[in-house]
Amino acid sequence: MRITAALLLALSLALAACATTGPEPKKSETQTAPTAASHLEADRDLAATLRGITARGRRGEAAKMRDEFIEQAKLRPNDWKPRLFAAWTGQPGEDAWQDVAKVCKLSPEEPWPWTASGLIYLQWKNFIDQAESEFKKALVARRDFVPARIGLADVLRHRGKHAEAKAAYEAVLKDAPDWQEALLGLGLAEAALGDAAAARPHLERALQVDPDDLIAVDALAKLALEAKDSARAIELYGKMLQFNPRDRAAHLALAKMKTEAGDAAGAAQSCEAAMAIAPDLETARTLAGLYQSLKKNDEEVKAQETVAKLDTKDPAPYVRIADIRRGENDTEGAETALRQAAERAPNDGAIHLAIARLVAAKEDLVASIEAFRTAKAKGAADAEKELKELEEKANLGPQIVGDPNKVYGTVGARLNKQFQDLQKANPALGGKMRARVTIGADGVAGQVEMLEDTVHDGGLTALIYFSLKDAKYPKKSTPTFEFVLNPATPAKKK
Repeated sequence: MRITAALLLALSLALAACATTGPEPKKSETQTAPTAASHLEADRDLAATLRGITARGRRGEAAKMRDEFIEQAKLRPNDWKPRLFAAWTGQPGEDAWQDVAKVCKLSPEEPWPWTASGLIYLQWKNFIDQAESEFKKALVARRDFVPARIGLADVLRHRGKHAEAKAAYEAVLKDAPDWQEALLGLGLAEAALGDAAAARPHLERALQVDPDDLIAVDALAKLALEAKDSARAIELYGKMLQFNPRDRAAHLALAKMKTEAGDAAGAAQSCEAAMAIAPDLETARTLAGLYQSLKKNDEEVKAQETVAKLDTKDPAPYVRIADIRRGENDTEGAETALRQAAERAPNDGAIHLAIARLVAAKEDLVASIEAFRTAKAKGAADAEKELKELEEKANLGPQIVGDPNKVYGTVGARLNKQFQDLQKANPALGGKMRARVTIGADGVAGQVEMLEDTVHDGGLTALIYFSLKDAKYPKKSTPTFEFVLNPATPAKKK
């Protein structure tokens, strides 16, 4: 939880314990009128106690502290402090606001409950006007009350009046040097005014006074980022993650600085942590790039798959996965990835050409010609030459125009010529080839099914398949073509 008002960040546990335990003041002590100096020191201690409660709450101790303070309130019914501390364990939130309001009603003469109420208004709902009203009530209770003066300075800063806020913080520090919340507010105001040189020492001093001040850490880390001080930024964002390991912004900032520092492995680790909290497209792409630079293929594939899930239209992740798989000699994996890319970019000729080349490597002539024809149709200029070579390998002739009988005769003649040439080298070659063609009303073959092929020669299969498919028929029909190729010598009995 981030606290934006003063008086909110942590002190050591020892200070918190000292301020909330022990006997009530002796009667003789309460009879002595407190001096301004004693008021100031008591207020400084109580401010530190509230910071301590905030820090312990971030560490998951809120419920435990609340129970402890409620027990103290029972033992000290006339002391408003344990009730205030118990309420503060739940800030910011509705319950904390209601509990503090009860303390204000019970002890309206005390400035601290009004101030605490104002701070909750600021940090919970950013109700600036209500916060200002509460701080003014605290100053009515005690006109020089430092925490309320800081609260009013916070109000100015929240309204964007940074110059006025700066002057107000400086006035407080003149009366109460080294007051942690005033140092913090002054540094934040100066940073907002663009005066990083002035802001940095005030924020550093605030952090020295309270090493658990998460707001100071965050502000200093941002200044380090702006100054390109990688080492300091990495140190500060690392500290923020000690406070809150689920601070996604801190993980991303660390990733950025580690990348700039040349620590790609560390940057990837920080990106992974951010993605585990809440995946987003930009970080997923960054992570994929980091793994690519680290040559971690398995990790990059996972990152690219995440990119693909987050952006369901971009084909690039699958294209990159295909490149990785090709580098690993995994042609099946590469083809699968490219087909996934083609689903997202159906008219991308380059993707279809890459698919065609992978298909051609499997030496399936029919599938290869189909793939290169698709690539050519999608605009891949480089497909033309390779397609021509494949079609020549299949001995495809000019388009046949006519009824199924004419088509059958022409294809049979082509087939016989090619078969005889092949049979010279392999006299035992022969068998049956049967295909069914589905012809549409436009006379174009929409589908060719190879129903039987006992010849098992890729070139002959391609010749039949594409001759039948490329033919122009007179009408809609579904003819079946059968070709019997007899071997030159009888097949040997097994």
